[in-house]
Amino acid sequence: MKILHVNTFDFGGAAIAAIRLHEGLLQKGIDSKMLFMKSGGNQVINSVYHQYGFTRWYKRLLKRYGYGLSRAELLKIEVEAKHGNYEIISLPVTDLDITRNPAYHEADIIHLHWVSSFLDWESFFRKVTKPIVWTCHDMNPALGIFHYQNDRDRNYTVFADVEEAMLQIKTKAIESSPVPIIPVAPSAWLQEVLQKSKVFEGKEVQRIPYGLPHKLFLPFDKSVLKDVLGLPHDKKVLLFVSDNIENYRKGFDLLVEAFKNLPIKNLYLLAVGSGKSTIEGIDIHYTGTIRQPEYLRQLYAAADLFIIPSREDNLPNTVLESMACGTPVIGFNIGGIPDMVIDGQTGLIAKPENSDDLALRIMEALNNDRLREEMGEKARNAVLSKYSLEIQAESYIQIYKELVNR
Repeated sequence: MKILHVNTFDFGGAAIAAIRLHEGLLQKGIDSKMLFMKSGGNQVINSVYHQYGFTRWYKRLLKRYGYGLSRAELLKIEVEAKHGNYEIISLPVTDLDITRNPAYHEADIIHLHWVSSFLDWESFFRKVTKPIVWTCHDMNPALGIFHYQNDRDRNYTVFADVEEAMLQIKTKAIESSPVPIIPVAPSAWLQEVLQKSKVFEGKEVQRIPYGLPHKLFLPFDKSVLKDVLGLPHDKKVLLFVSDNIENYRKGFDLLVEAFKNLPIKNLYLLAVGSGKSTIEGIDIHYTGTIRQPEYLRQLYAAADLFIIPSREDNLPNTVLESMACGTPVIGFNIGGIPDMVIDGQTGLIAKPENSDDLALRIMEALNNDRLREEMGEKARNAVLSKYSLEIQAESYIQIYKELVNR
């Protein structure tokens, strides 16, 4: 049974989740391979990159001046000409054809992940001859060009024509597919979104949470780690992690607002990710982007609390990583957060996008050392019992077997 995982990049949250599953399957003896479009320099075992076709010099020259552009290139120009306020948009139309890749022909099952700008929906689902498992890491497969509902709502008037046209392309592509397709959602929230979508109408959406290498992410003595990392001992350390701190969806502004409302002054906010905010009167240390999981593990284990103030999110790896390190999590009651953060057990839940309530929950945890310790232990145990790579891999193996038996 040969599985080919397809993901646009070898970096980012979706890629991390896909790579972890791939490694979990390899540990179970499954012949698993990964196909990426673009490299970020990661060394992923048993992986290949899609090769672009060679374009002759005169064709490249013509395209520079707008001649001989493909449909995908023209659509991209049309969309980029529109002005909106969004995190990311992507088209289901590309010039790439992964069915021509040797890795595709070797596989028995194609496992799609985050495939924006890599998968040409119309041609792929028309040509595909192998059963498909599709782990959806955000809402994009169920929307036209947007990846989350808030972006769609805020920008719909500008992008309505493109959004609806691309949604129609996706719906028709799935409807006409000659092979079985099994959509998978990591969270209960996304499972419901996919189940109600036009694109996956009539499909039974499975739910399989992410798995985590719990032997990599594990608890350690906080006092020792604070010495190692140069963190203050006389302050409570709050940790925030995001690819981009300025990403509106990740809600760093909501955390800062909550931070201002906290009467406790001995606080130290550690922010991991690109970008920064200029905020006076708040003790914030910006680390920049951190790719090394070993270093991130130390930060998670050293922190007193991990805060995730996202406005929308699926099942963030960061929450599981913090829980595995024995650090309780505080976040809003949105998306897949309450799947992992059980209020009063593995962390605390605040009202959605409510900075005042977030501040209250942070105070509740900071003022009770025993509660934090108990939640940290339960968080670690939850990862071991529900979110291990082995459990995740076994769940997918059952789906693969079902498809092969068909």
